[in-house]
Amino acid sequence: MSAKHYDLTIRIAGNTEIPCYSAIRAKGYAVSVYGYEDDEFWTWDAEKDNRLFSATNPVELLGLISMWEVRGDSWRPKYRNDPIDDCDYDEYNKLLDNAQEYPKEE
Repeated sequence: MSAKHYDLTIRIAGNTEIPCYSAIRAKGYAVSVYGYEDDEFWTWDAEKDNRLFSATNPVELLGLISMWEVRGDSWRPKYRNDPIDDCDYDEYNKLLDNAQEYPKEE
């Protein structure tokens, strides 16, 4: 199988958190971070226009904001085969069922 060439590849990594934080701030959100002392887990909140988004890192937080920007207040998945939804449960599950496996290294 030949490798596909992309003009850009971005993968979640440590170097994506600050750009995601900056993008959230550029969208006008107030960002807060909460954590417990000596705990490695944090809660990142973004608030704007009486809407609150919450995640465990800025990458996930930007993803939730982007999802809401596309889907709006009716962001939840629709029932199976709902003609209003652009991606139903069957399509999503088929994508997962047909996911490629990473080749085993020898």
